[in-house]
Amino acid sequence: NFRSKTEIKIFQALLKKGLLIMPLPVMVMGIGERYREPDFVICYQGKTGILEIHGQAWHPPETAAMDHERRREFIKLGVNLYEIYDARRCWQDPDGVVEDFIQAFNQVR
Repeated sequence: NFRSKTEIKIFQALLKKGLLIMPLPVMVMGIGERYREPDFVICYQGKTGILEIHGQAWHPPETAAMDHERRREFIKLGVNLYEIYDARRCWQDPDGVVEDFIQAFNQVR
């Protein structure tokens, strides 16, 4: 149940790479039992990453601090990589976004 056609494009690009993908999983944060639903959780080379797509309607500039706090919380709980991509770029170049995301895994120790 994707929320946008952009998410579908990124999902298809991730599938082409043969990755383990969990789209829109409901996750319970160990900090205060808060529920989160990242766009994609991906496992790659023994590491776990989150790929988020941010568009104007759902993530206006006013929510940037909250978005970054959510990122820090996931990192504290063991997620190796948390990347946020602009929805416009995801729509126009889904394969490039996925390639950038995979490359970011190579920077994680």
